[in-house]
Amino acid sequence: IAAERRDFRATVTVTLHRDPFLAVGHEPIREAIAAATLAIAGMGLVDVGENAWMDAAVTQSAGIPTISVGATGANLHAPDEWVSLAELVTVGDIVEQAIGAFCA
Repeated sequence: IAAERRDFRATVTVTLHRDPFLAVGHEPIREAIAAATLAIAGMGLVDVGENAWMDAAVTQSAGIPTISVGATGANLHAPDEWVSLAELVTVGDIVEQAIGAFCA
């Protein structure tokens, strides 16, 4: 806008800031999830990055080792958002086994 209107002035005020989620400090939990995924689903984890803020950043910023893991889905926060129910059940089994191993 300023390139077209020399009298244009604006300021930006940040009213909410959230720390990002960084995939560090969670290695023992990731190992437990990876082992449970292999045992239950017969496959390794697929590490991916997400271009969105997640609640996982809150626990991580509090110093709690955190990972984000879930079932296949798409169209997040849209009216046609979906998740694979079969995978969701499998993820529940994986998390249950991983918690047992991690807390042992």
